Amino acid sequence: MRAMQFSWRAGNVASDLKIIGGTRTDPFGYAPQSDYGRAVVDYFWQVISPVNQPIYAIFDVTNIFTSYWMELMSHEDYVYAGLAMVGAMMQKASRPDSGPSSDVKANKASAIARLRKKHKDALSTGRNTMDDIAIIAVLALASLSRFLGDLDAYQMHRRSMREMVRVRGGLDALGHDGIVKCVLQQYDSFWVFETDGTPLFSDSRPEHIPVYPAFPLSEDLREIFTKLPAGFQSLILKGKVSVELFDVLGRMVDASTSGVLALVPGNMNHTKLRRYNDFVAALPCLGTQDPTKTTIEKDLCLAILLYCFHAFTTARSSVSLYAASRTELTRLLLHLDENRYSLPERECLYWICAVCVDSWRTKGPSSLLLPQGAALQPILKRLKSGSPSNNILQKFFYSQELVYACDRYLATAD
Repeated sequence: MRAMQFSWRAGNVASDLKIIGGTRTDPFGYAPQSDYGRAVVDYFWQVISPVNQPIYAIFDVTNIFTSYWMELMSHEDYVYAGLAMVGAMMQKASRPDSGPSSDVKANKASAIARLRKKHKDALSTGRNTMDDIAIIAVLALASLSRFLGDLDAYQMHRRSMREMVRVRGGLDALGHDGIVKCVLQQYDSFWVFETDGTPLFSDSRPEHIPVYPAFPLSEDLREIFTKLPAGFQSLILKGKVSVELFDVLGRMVDASTSGVLALVPGNMNHTKLRRYNDFVAALPCLGTQDPTKTTIEKDLCLAILLYCFHAFTTARSSVSLYAASRTELTRLLLHLDENRYSLPERECLYWICAVCVDSWRTKGPSSLLLPQGAALQPILKRLKSGSPSNNILQKFFYSQELVYACDRYLATAD
């Protein structure tokens, strides 16, 4: 079966971003009435929401960075935590070396005071007043603490959140039509990737046995197969790509040719449940923590997540999913034993490593490679086979920007 010639070019869907997000400040009218509050809401709609939308569509995961956040912001039990968390991200984007601003600190303090009062009321009345909004407010404080490097506070908030969920009866007892469960499971996964820690809600996930496509391929899978770059085809033929990842690869091709909007009809700013609650449910290999059971598919899934951000957004992002994915993939690559793999797998690992190294490159005229990326350069050089770098990269999803950057990484590797 011959593959169609396939050249992946970044930026095919740049026009979609003008449609699906980043075009209005506070389209739902919930902005807090202060300059800081309006700036935070504007940052959410101009940066965080549009950056995440294509990735959630391609992976068919319920997007939590939509109008749901604005609904949360209308609640006084959440608004201060939301202003502090997103405000810290906004500040980091413009002043990466500065500490938290007075606005971030003030809203963090107000959020904590609000939750303490709520807890005190619960103790005095004997009623559980720690509802869904309060749980997500604690999650926001945990995320903020992690973002600011306050690991003691981060762990404290995580323990509080887990206990609150237990008292409520578990994740399935939470409300908002299942969205609260999605939020908690997604952030739980982000944190595990970033810290190599233990998930809070591992007991909520059934054990997953991966399913791989049977040969000959069904008509639907065969249609996807013929559109994929040759490197992915080789992995599929070797039984290294699960059915779930097969579907994701197909949606990446569709997004490339038809645009992201074709994957999700309707208004992408509005929250609605999709097929999967989170990325671990969409690609269960991402939940594998035992290094003896980790396969090349987990590395590949993380690299695809990063590449989607590079190809479908206009700027590199510090959003939770991006930061968590590159941290986890970097950790896996630093412990890689490349001698375990066949030539097609090594070529895929070369592409994976190239994408990961490139994720640690800053955008802008200086385009500096951060130390985490530099640590991977020797591995990239070892993985390179006798073929020219661009020939290997073109067997997978690629852009000319990635090809040129990879040449520089090889030339400067120790």
